[in-house]
Amino acid sequence: MDKFRSLHHHHVLPRSKHVTPYWQNDKQGVGITVPAVMGAMSWKVEDCAMFMKAVCVPKLFEKDLNMPPIKFDNQQYTTKGSLKIGYFMTDDFFEPCPTARRAMLHTIQKLQAEGHTCVPFKPPTDGWFAYRV
Repeated sequence: MDKFRSLHHHHVLPRSKHVTPYWQNDKQGVGITVPAVMGAMSWKVEDCAMFMKAVCVPKLFEKDLNMPPIKFDNQQYTTKGSLKIGYFMTDDFFEPCPTARRAMLHTIQKLQAEGHTCVPFKPPTDGWFAYRV
């Protein structure tokens, strides 16, 4: 049986409300249309993993209620073998710029050359629906 693991599963990818910056907590009732995304960005996965090991701790979960209380799973991170990786190119809300599309295709080719399986999928909802929610 294939194991499905991804960087997102390891909580390495930066995303909105993963770690809440102090200035993003709007106290005046003004909505933030496009929230800032805080998180690690690096040339190496190892550096992102080191960041996540440092921030995925109970003390942070107590302080930031927007962060899901999921500890970093080092055993899963260090497991070797081929991966089955799901990806999508667009959420039908924002189209990737040509350089981002090329980077995705290049990454997919490299992963496949290393023996991993890359499976395209369509997100369960389109971006316009998610925006309205």
